[in-house]
Amino acid sequence: GLSAIQNSLDHQKMLNTGSDYRLGFLKARVLVRHHIILDTNCNCEPLNKEECPMDLYEVFGPKFPNSVYFFLSQGAVSPLLLQVLVSGIFLETAPLVDSIEYRYMVNNDQVLMDLREQSLSIVANSLNNHF
Repeated sequence: GLSAIQNSLDHQKMLNTGSDYRLGFLKARVLVRHHIILDTNCNCEPLNKEECPMDLYEVFGPKFPNSVYFFLSQGAVSPLLLQVLVSGIFLETAPLVDSIEYRYMVNNDQVLMDLREQSLSIVANSLNNHF
């Protein structure tokens, strides 16, 4: 893995993107080795907790409370809703089948905004101030 990247850094193409590629590889390696698990006590922690680096938050981002991960694992909270809180971007995909209800919601922008605000406020009120 890492030795192959270091040995190939002398190629011209790798010199242009070497450090970015190496950093991406190391982040991917940390993601695989220390991926986040939900243990039997509903605590969210990295696998191989004893060996994980101290700056793990830089790879995974800020940590939600354990209750959020529990509700996520039970299907009570949508991962798309949490993505909105982390990124600040609300992406909505169109359904596969066009319907009258969907056209009504698209044409009536206030209906969608009310639903989005309500769902985001319910989740955001239970989180810390970082989100």
